[in-house]
Parts: sequence; C-alpha cells; structure tokens
Amino acid sequence: MTPFRNGLRITQKYGEDPSYYGQFGLAGHEGLDLVPKVFNGDNQVVCIEDGEVVRDIDDPVAGKAYGNHVVVLNRATGRAWWYCHLAQNYVEGKQQIKRGEVIGEMGSTGNTNGAHLHLGLRLANINGEAINLNNGYSGFVDPLPVLTKFNDDPVEKSMDEDTKRAVANLQFYRVDPSNKDGQEGNFEGFCNRLMDRDRRFSSLVADLSVANNVINELKASNDTLASKLAKVVENPEPTTPETAEKTATNYFANLIIKILRKLGL
Repeated sequence: MTPFRNGLRITQKYGEDPSYYGQFGLAGHEGLDLVPKVFNGDNQVVCIEDGEVVRDIDDPVAGKAYGNHVVVLNRATGRAWWYCHLAQNYVEGKQQIKRGEVIGEMGSTGNTNGAHLHLGLRLANINGEAINLNNGYSGFVDPLPVLTKFNDDPVEKSMDEDTKRAVANLQFYRVDPSNKDGQEGNFEGFCNRLMDRDRRFSSLVADLSVANNVINELKASNDTLASKLAKVVENPEPTTPETAEKTATNYFANLIIKILRKLGL
C-alpha cells in the first residue's frame, strides 16, 4: 500500500538538503516528497494505515509550512502519518479512517515549489503525544523503511492490536547506536525514568508509614481518654468548671504536640 493507487516516485528523501532545512531548526528534510508513479490524472491520496484523524488543518496560504494537511494516528502501533500540501482533504478531525480510503488530493499548498505529497512519520505514545522530539527532525523519522514493508511482513500481519502496541513501545526504548548522549527515548532514558519512579514510590511509602504512626497514636490517645472518662464516670470527684476546662486543654495540647512531633514539624 502506498499513498497513491498507481505507485509512487520519490522526489526528495528523508534527511536530504540539510543546508536548506537548517533555517527551520532541522538536520535535514523531515519526511518524503512523493508524486504518483504514473501521471494519469489520479492525484488522490489514500490512507496507508488505519487510524484516527487527529489533525485536520485547512491552511492553503503559500509559504506556510505544510499547507492543507491531515495527520492520522494509529494508537496501537504509535505511528502518526502526516499527509501534507494537499489541494484539499475529505476527512474531519476525530474521524476513523481505514487503510485505502481517500484522504484528499495531492497539491502544492503551503511551503512548496510544486505539486507533491510530503509524507511525514512521527512515533507517538498511547495518548498521541509525539516522542523523541529532540532527534534533530522535530520527532519525525524516515517513513521509507516502514512504507516499504508495511503489511508485507507476515509477523506483523499476524499480530493483534495489543501485541502491536507492545512492540511499538519496545521499539521506542531501543538503544540507538548512533546516539552517544542518552537521547530521550532510548534505553538509558527509560531506566532513568524507572529509577525516578522507584524513588517517588519509596518516598510515598515513607509518608504512608508516618501517617500510619499518627493514626495509631490517635487511636492510643483516644483509648486513654476513654479510659479516663470511664473512671470519672465510675468515681466522680468534685470539680469546678475552671479545673475541668484546664484539664481538657492540657490533654489536647499534649496530644497535638505529639502529633506534630510524629510528623516531624
């Protein structure tokens, strides 16, 4: 499956022309520029993977980035496909779309010198948030390897949605041999996040332990108060309102001091 029914031809590959794309803060071209393999009047762009339309932008002004464009996210695989520079699109936000369904027409809206489809691919988490945004390409990766083998891999075709999601997560945490600095998203970053979560969990356990001690102290104090009240009821002694108030005030003041000490305040 390709974005064009009659096949495609690549006019610019991912990573090319770094001198031009440097002005946009990119290390090179952040996607693939494509045209139909055969120009027979069919310029319709079709969806290459099932998903949800999470971005539907109609902005045909010349020179403005991607122009009319649509983003389709498959939450199971974590792949977000960007179909850009469309002449027009036929979908709407939050629409569910199937592989092979028409998204729009190839065009030249936005920052382009001629009609073509700019196809971008970002990896996203389960919430649809792009990951690896610091990879030099604003989170975009080369679509060609995925496009080449998409749905031709018998292993992937046999996976259920949960398995595809698990594989996508594992791919996110793989170590990139070309990355020596622990770029966000690799295995080192994953381990760091796990250790940070463990530290926060240990802190929570400690806080719960303190709270439990306070509760036990309150229970013990209540038992002591109940015992004293019982003795007063069984053996009442002469008292005045002033002495009763003073006794109660001293008792609760001591109790509050104990609680504050337990809390470390």
